[in-house]
Amino acid sequence: MVYTDGAAKNNNESLSMEEKCRYCGWAYKITDEQENKCDIQSGGERNKTNNQMELLAVIYAMRAIEDKSAEVEIYTDSQYVSENYKNASGMSSNQPYWQMFEEENEKISNINILWRSRDNSAIREVDCLAQKEAGKMKEILEKQGNH
Repeated sequence: MVYTDGAAKNNNESLSMEEKCRYCGWAYKITDEQENKCDIQSGGERNKTNNQMELLAVIYAMRAIEDKSAEVEIYTDSQYVSENYKNASGMSSNQPYWQMFEEENEKISNINILWRSRDNSAIREVDCLAQKEAGKMKEILEKQGNH
């Protein structure tokens, strides 16, 4: 099973949700069916939107999937991703990210992306990791004097 989340925080509360956020993070967790094997990764980015971070989390998870012939279910709390992934090529917003998604999707035999609320413990776990990465980005940029 695969769980993903993206986070975007800005340092200017007057920015709209559509505007780029300064501090961003993504995370994924991949487990096998018996949950014996687990791969958890996270990272930070800057100047992205929340939807871009949600997509990046899914893209990075897709790249990490070892068995590309297996049926893959990805769980996300992003309705944007879960509702639009089947029409990725037709998406006009965030087109470079949807193109990266399509490139990874072509490598996987069967993928299904499902929405899950933050009540799910694995979604909460990746949310926490993505938020931490956004916080790390803030610290790095503030140390560099780029606030």
